[in-house]
Amino acid sequence: MSTSGTELRQALAQGVSVGDDALVVDLVDGRTIAVPLAWFPRLAHGTASERANWCLIGGGEGIHWPDLDEDISVEGLQAGRKSGETQESVSTPVAPNGGNRLADDVLAGLKKGRRLRMSRWPSVLPLSESPPRIAI
Repeated sequence: MSTSGTELRQALAQGVSVGDDALVVDLVDGRTIAVPLAWFPRLAHGTASERANWCLIGGGEGIHWPDLDEDISVEGLQAGRKSGETQESVSTPVAPNGGNRLADDVLAGLKKGRRLRMSRWPSVLPLSESPPRIAI
């Protein structure tokens, strides 16, 4: 099998726009990729100002939205890969430090001396093992 002398180059982003229905990425080589915004729940649920606050990462290999904690690769867009995120994970409140607000509240309670009651423990835990300890 013969191959052509054409070298495949990695596509790099140079510009991004996020509308109400689509994510549009302009590539350095002149192409434009447009995908449905519904593919990326964090972007779809973000405000216009959060969507507008993006930066290129890896010299254009990807796009990062710091306010939404979202990273999307150009390679993934070209391959047609949707986010693996669910609507439920997007609706979970995010703490200002980027962590899960529920986990932060639990840790804050433990630091105040409250006991953590675990109503469901995984049934796959071997009887010989003790539950993991939480370091505070």
